[in-house]
This record gives sequence, C-alpha cells and structure tokens, in this order.
Amino acid sequence: MARTDEHRVCHVDESRRADNNEEENNGTTGKCEDLVAGYLKKLFACMTKCQIKQADAVRRRVAFDEEACEQGTGKPVSCRTAYNNATTKLLGRTPPICPSCLDATAQSNLADGVVAFIENNKALTYCAGTTPLP
Repeated sequence: MARTDEHRVCHVDESRRADNNEEENNGTTGKCEDLVAGYLKKLFACMTKCQIKQADAVRRRVAFDEEACEQGTGKPVSCRTAYNNATTKLLGRTPPICPSCLDATAQSNLADGVVAFIENNKALTYCAGTTPLP
C-alpha cells in the first residue's frame, strides 16, 4: 500500500513550518515514522517471546529471568535495550530524519506504552494456572 499523508503519525502545521525550521516533507519524516513503528513491532514481539519463555519455564518448574529478557542490561541484549539501541542510532543520523514529535522522549514514551500493555495484560493471557503469572 502506498504511503499517503493521512497515514502520518506526526502532523506538521504547514503554516508554522518555516518559523520552527521543521524538516522539509521530503519523505524522510515518513521514513522515521516507519522505522519507529517497526522498532515498536519488534519490541512487542520480543517481549511476547519473553512472556512465552516465562510461562514455559513455570510449567517446567525451571528458573527464567523474565525481567532480564525484557529490560535487562546484560547479555544477551534485552528487548528494551535492542529498542533503545535502534532508536539511538536512528536519532543520531546525519542529517536527522525524525521530526520533533518523534524525539528521544517521544520514542521512549512509545516503548513504555508497549511495555505497559504487555505487563498489564500478561495475567489475562496466562490465566489457567492456580494463579496468573505475575
């Protein structure tokens, strides 16, 4: 499907573009948006895999460090660290391709939303045991 302006995440007010020195709409903003969406998709998939591994470990009665898988700082690289590394690289591009509405804070907040969704719904997915997964 072809990308059109109505699919944009960030809206740039054309009347204020020159005053704010917003990047020209030459396709780079859309590329940034697409990349961030892809990184969020990977974060969601990775965290879901951690949840599956945790549930499998509970059933097998073996230890599994779910938090290290999702948000740890050691090796192997956690889901959140991989996301942070990807967005840091994206934001470090020269020339920059991301609009101000997808700065580091915004990208971190989006990831926080994915993490919260996964964590808040885990017990709804893994609910058949005597107690839902924490």
